[in-house]
Amino acid sequence: MADNNDTIKALNYLIGTCIDGETGYREAAEEATSAELKSRLMQLGQQRASFRGALEQEVMRLGGDPKETGSAGAALHRTWLNVRDAVTGKGDDAILRESERGEKAALDNYEDVLGRDLPAFLKEIVAQQHSEIQRAYGELQGLERSS
Repeated sequence: MADNNDTIKALNYLIGTCIDGETGYREAAEEATSAELKSRLMQLGQQRASFRGALEQEVMRLGGDPKETGSAGAALHRTWLNVRDAVTGKGDDAILRESERGEKAALDNYEDVLGRDLPAFLKEIVAQQHSEIQRAYGELQGLERSS
């Protein structure tokens, strides 16, 4: 079983992932022209804020300090920066493609943590969030094909 410090580090890694996603979706929504897409991106950003809050509670319960910033220097942070840069004036198709790329990076981060030795109750929380991200990823892929 992982000790508390390893578990806290893993959860903080996901908190950074959620911060990046929340920020990325908010910025993408600001650039989207379709009201439906704008609304869905805002919902996904709010979902990541909710995920972040749940993970922060667990970090505090374990006696740690939740991460307060995104994953600066990490692949996901760069991906969401690319989202921001790509969406400016480039249309909804570009927003969808870059948001999809951000979701794929988030899935990779969650899969990394799911492969670690976590207490069962935390693994369940992480697995549930991973499942929701997978659902959003599939949805974004479907929106891209239908647009």
